[in-house]
Amino acid sequence: EEQLKESSLPSEEQLKESSLPSSTAGDVSDTSNIKHIHSQTTSNPDGAIDNFTLVGLHACGDLGPTIIRVFSQFPNAKVLAFLSCCYMKMSCCIESANRDTIPDQCAATVALETAPAYPMSVFINKLTEGIELTYEVCEIACHATENYLKRLNEDDLKLKIHCYRAVLQIVLNKMNLGWGKKGINTFKNAHTLPFHEYATRVLIKRGLEDGLQHLEELNHESLTSQWRNVVVFFVLRLLMGPAIETLLLLDRLLFIHEQGVGECSLVPLFDPSISPRNLALVAVKHCDGQPPSVG
Repeated sequence: EEQLKESSLPSEEQLKESSLPSSTAGDVSDTSNIKHIHSQTTSNPDGAIDNFTLVGLHACGDLGPTIIRVFSQFPNAKVLAFLSCCYMKMSCCIESANRDTIPDQCAATVALETAPAYPMSVFINKLTEGIELTYEVCEIACHATENYLKRLNEDDLKLKIHCYRAVLQIVLNKMNLGWGKKGINTFKNAHTLPFHEYATRVLIKRGLEDGLQHLEELNHESLTSQWRNVVVFFVLRLLMGPAIETLLLLDRLLFIHEQGVGECSLVPLFDPSISPRNLALVAVKHCDGQPPSVG
């Protein structure tokens, strides 16, 4: 039986000659790296690069804009298809974007390491001049609105956790930690605990025992009694999410159009209740005015 298994396995030479997909790892930062990655996944003896498709599933942060610019710069990249996610992890959200560095034409030839993740297109750059997208704004665009609607229609007591987290932030502010400077992860069924127990567990878990004194000084019962008002505020924030995501995706779509790629669209691929980031950006470069062959 062991001999049969060994004889049925393809040899290393057979694998090299086969058309099976191959994989490699690399930093996607410029076209030279794309050439290196391509050389690791092709058997062309002369090193020639065939036409290829760029595909990204939930391209996080700057990866989405980088894929688009590689697609624009590389003639052999004929098809682009990817879904974005984690907009708040774009470099322009983590650090304030310097609009003075954005060229008038937002040319595709800008070095990928210095090119802005947003705005990419000339149109959006001019339309939103002087307006920057912050981490908080882009984070709103990443919520699962459809799933949250289900939560509103189910056990609304679970939504108390929003108020718990907001009141806990008061303690963090007294410790001069501010927003986002100390990751706070909740735990299962946290809403079933009294706020004082919830906050104590979180502070100890994160090594923030110094906050326990501030917790004792806080009139948390009065604050947590307003949890329904906090839910209303949270819902109002969520309503802005689709508008922000639309702005980001249209900026990427318009950038591709500005590079002369006429066939480009946003396609809803998934049920948003299953995969909230369900809009795929798809673009095709035509060769000599003819659609690429499919086969």
